[in-house]
Amino acid sequence: MSGKGDLGVNLEAVPRREGPGELCLAERIRAQGQRVISHTVLVTLTALLVCIPNSDVARAQGQLVREENILDGILERRDFEPIELNALDVNRDGVLDVADLTFHLLRNAHLVPSVAFEKYTSRVCEGDAALTIPLVFSKDFEAPVTITYTLTGTAAHGPSSAGGDFTITGYDGATGEGAIAVEAGESTAFLELTIHDDGLLDENMETVTLTLSGGDAQTYYLGGLQTHVIYLDDNDGVWRAGLELPDGPGYVAFDIEMAQENGVFTGRVLADNGVIPTPEEDDPNRDGDDGWQADVVGSSDAIRIEIGPIPVASSLSVFDMHYSRYFVLEAKPGQINYVFDAQQMFSGQATQVLEPVRGRLGPVWEERSYLRREATGTFAMARHPSDVMAEEVTLSDAE
Repeated sequence: MSGKGDLGVNLEAVPRREGPGELCLAERIRAQGQRVISHTVLVTLTALLVCIPNSDVARAQGQLVREENILDGILERRDFEPIELNALDVNRDGVLDVADLTFHLLRNAHLVPSVAFEKYTSRVCEGDAALTIPLVFSKDFEAPVTITYTLTGTAAHGPSSAGGDFTITGYDGATGEGAIAVEAGESTAFLELTIHDDGLLDENMETVTLTLSGGDAQTYYLGGLQTHVIYLDDNDGVWRAGLELPDGPGYVAFDIEMAQENGVFTGRVLADNGVIPTPEEDDPNRDGDDGWQADVVGSSDAIRIEIGPIPVASSLSVFDMHYSRYFVLEAKPGQINYVFDAQQMFSGQATQVLEPVRGRLGPVWEERSYLRREATGTFAMARHPSDVMAEEVTLSDAE
């Protein structure tokens, strides 16, 4: 068997590390392999692996087939017995050459586990606080390893106190790279994100894109899903509430502006010069020049909104009698029309109360309590789409 290649390579010209800076044959093949390995090549090499040698060759392969021995055989730096040369001919083509070294390096590169994301996308709401992104391996790691990743997207990484939208396991903003340690014997790992709740009304959906990086023939190689995109939904905005009150005015609609920050809700009803009048400067429960206070209490599966008093014009105002309007909107489990989607829609039960009062937002007129009106029914709230679009830019760190 020849010790020289038949691939047009001048093996005698290959440097043998006779001086600093020279690149050995195996390193050159690795460098080329990183650029030229294709799916077709891998399929072909996998097919070659099914060739099973006889027992003597198998024993010799187990003892001899190492990178340095293949190199010695190609460059004729050592004398090998025929059975040993046969073992070093790992691609079984009858010639010991560069192709055998390439085949050996590629085959061993895939003896280490592959690393990939379990799925391509995730969607999370600002108020959800935490998100776990799984990584899956093709097999258990035999030794400790560090897996690296990079971040891009429109969201800002950093603490909420500095205006950040999220933080993530092992990410270093100074280097722009993250790392997660994996111990020997582990077959999966997780990236942990903490999502901050900022209470800002002028945001749209933001993104965080995770991309796996690193890996080599001794640690891991990148599997199929190398990228994972996280969509961060804003839980703050303006909602349109529609009330069906069959035993009262029929249909009532108005806008509610709601924001959430660290589990605490704030809200106000926006004036529309219809059902919701513009507040006056001395109205005690006004909220800004164009709204009224709303008390909002929410949980993971329920919400209750209390609104009022809001003045209502009355045909009896000549007697200084007015009405104050109150609303209670509540969505909770067990209701027939219950819907709870913190990003899109709420649906539940509604109550409207018209209370006779002395003057505009004055005290309740007890003597005229017989004029009190209460109507019950249902409501549905849908969130308005934001007018503010997030531009796709390089991820920035909050400072």
